[in-house]
Amino acid sequence: MAVLFFNTITELDFAFTAIDEGFAWLYITGIIVLGLSLFAWFGQIFFAQTVIGLGFLAVVETVGNPLFILLIVLQIALAAWTLYRFASEIELTANRHMEKTHLLPRNVTKGGGDGIRDW
Repeated sequence: MAVLFFNTITELDFAFTAIDEGFAWLYITGIIVLGLSLFAWFGQIFFAQTVIGLGFLAVVETVGNPLFILLIVLQIALAAWTLYRFASEIELTANRHMEKTHLLPRNVTKGGGDGIRDW
Protein backbone atom coordinates (compact mmCIF):
# COMPACT_ATOMS: atom_id res chain seq x y z
CA MET A 1 0.00 0.00 0.00
CA ALA A 2 2.81 2.40 0.87
CA VAL A 3 4.56 1.55 -2.39
CA LEU A 4 1.39 2.30 -4.37
CA PHE A 5 1.03 5.64 -2.59
CA PHE A 6 4.68 6.50 -3.22
CA ASN A 7 4.36 5.60 -6.90
CA THR A 8 1.31 7.83 -7.36
CA ILE A 9 3.06 10.75 -5.68
CA THR A 10 6.24 10.37 -7.71
CA GLU A 11 4.30 10.16 -10.98
CA LEU A 12 2.35 13.40 -10.52
CA ASP A 13 2.40 15.81 -13.42
CA PHE A 14 3.23 19.26 -12.12
CA ALA A 15 2.69 20.89 -15.51
CA PHE A 16 -0.75 22.09 -14.33
CA THR A 17 -2.53 20.51 -17.28
CA ALA A 18 -5.86 20.72 -15.44
CA ILE A 19 -5.82 24.49 -15.96
CA ASP A 20 -5.94 23.86 -19.70
CA GLU A 21 -8.97 21.61 -19.25
CA GLY A 22 -11.32 24.41 -18.21
CA PHE A 23 -10.74 24.43 -14.45
CA ALA A 24 -8.81 27.69 -14.26
CA TRP A 25 -11.53 29.25 -12.11
CA LEU A 26 -10.83 26.64 -9.42
CA TYR A 27 -7.17 27.49 -9.25
CA ILE A 28 -7.85 31.21 -9.33
CA THR A 29 -10.32 30.79 -6.46
CA GLY A 30 -7.71 28.81 -4.56
CA ILE A 31 -5.08 31.49 -5.08
CA ILE A 32 -7.50 34.19 -3.89
CA VAL A 33 -8.40 32.17 -0.78
CA LEU A 34 -4.73 31.59 -0.03
CA GLY A 35 -4.02 35.29 -0.41
CA LEU A 36 -6.91 36.36 1.82
CA SER A 37 -6.00 33.81 4.46
CA LEU A 38 -2.41 35.06 4.53
CA PHE A 39 -3.51 38.68 4.59
CA ALA A 40 -5.98 38.19 7.46
CA TRP A 41 -3.91 35.61 9.40
CA PHE A 42 -6.47 32.79 9.03
CA GLY A 43 -4.14 29.87 9.73
CA GLN A 44 -6.75 27.11 9.61
CA ILE A 45 -8.13 28.30 6.28
CA PHE A 46 -4.61 28.55 4.86
CA PHE A 47 -3.91 24.96 5.90
CA ALA A 48 -7.26 23.71 4.51
CA GLN A 49 -6.68 25.51 1.20
CA THR A 50 -3.18 24.08 0.93
CA VAL A 51 -4.53 20.56 1.47
CA ILE A 52 -7.31 21.09 -1.07
CA GLY A 53 -4.83 22.52 -3.61
CA LEU A 54 -2.50 19.56 -3.24
CA GLY A 55 -5.54 17.30 -3.44
CA PHE A 56 -6.45 18.84 -6.80
CA LEU A 57 -2.99 18.12 -8.13
CA ALA A 58 -3.12 14.51 -6.94
CA VAL A 59 -6.73 13.76 -7.90
CA VAL A 60 -6.59 15.16 -11.42
CA GLU A 61 -3.76 12.82 -12.28
CA THR A 62 -4.73 9.66 -10.37
CA VAL A 63 -8.29 9.09 -9.16
CA GLY A 64 -10.94 10.67 -11.34
CA ASN A 65 -14.32 12.34 -11.23
CA PRO A 66 -16.05 11.48 -7.91
CA LEU A 67 -13.26 12.78 -5.70
CA PHE A 68 -12.67 15.72 -8.03
CA ILE A 69 -16.31 16.78 -7.69
CA LEU A 70 -16.01 16.53 -3.90
CA LEU A 71 -12.93 18.76 -4.00
CA ILE A 72 -14.79 21.29 -6.16
CA VAL A 73 -17.58 21.47 -3.59
CA LEU A 74 -15.05 21.82 -0.76
CA GLN A 75 -13.25 24.59 -2.68
CA ILE A 76 -16.46 26.54 -3.20
CA ALA A 77 -17.48 26.11 0.46
CA LEU A 78 -14.04 27.18 1.70
CA ALA A 79 -14.08 30.24 -0.58
CA ALA A 80 -17.52 31.25 0.69
CA TRP A 81 -16.45 30.75 4.31
CA THR A 82 -13.29 32.80 3.76
CA LEU A 83 -15.22 35.65 2.16
CA TYR A 84 -17.72 35.59 5.04
CA ARG A 85 -14.96 35.69 7.65
CA PHE A 86 -13.08 38.41 5.80
CA ALA A 87 -16.21 40.57 5.49
CA SER A 88 -17.08 40.10 9.17
CA GLU A 89 -13.51 41.06 10.17
CA ILE A 90 -13.78 44.24 8.10
CA GLU A 91 -17.10 45.05 9.75
CA LEU A 92 -15.70 44.36 13.22
CA THR A 93 -12.70 46.58 12.56
CA ALA A 94 -14.91 49.41 11.30
CA ASN A 95 -17.18 49.08 14.35
CA ARG A 96 -14.19 49.11 16.71
CA HIS A 97 -12.87 52.24 15.06
CA MET A 98 -16.25 53.99 15.32
CA GLU A 99 -16.51 52.97 18.99
CA LYS A 100 -13.03 54.31 19.74
CA THR A 101 -13.91 57.64 18.14
CA HIS A 102 -17.25 57.69 20.03
CA LEU A 103 -19.37 57.64 16.89
CA LEU A 104 -21.19 54.53 18.16
CA PRO A 105 -22.11 53.40 21.67
CA ARG A 106 -19.99 50.56 23.10
CA ASN A 107 -21.18 47.28 21.68
CA VAL A 108 -18.21 45.32 20.38
CA THR A 109 -15.93 46.27 23.27
CA LYS A 110 -18.57 45.94 26.00
CA GLY A 111 -16.77 43.13 27.85
CA GLY A 112 -13.43 44.87 27.66
CA GLY A 113 -11.32 47.16 25.59
CA ASP A 114 -9.91 44.45 23.34
CA GLY A 115 -13.07 43.45 21.44
CA ILE A 116 -11.77 39.94 20.70
CA ARG A 117 -14.24 37.37 19.37
CA ASP A 118 -14.09 33.59 19.26
CA TRP A 119 -14.52 31.73 16.00
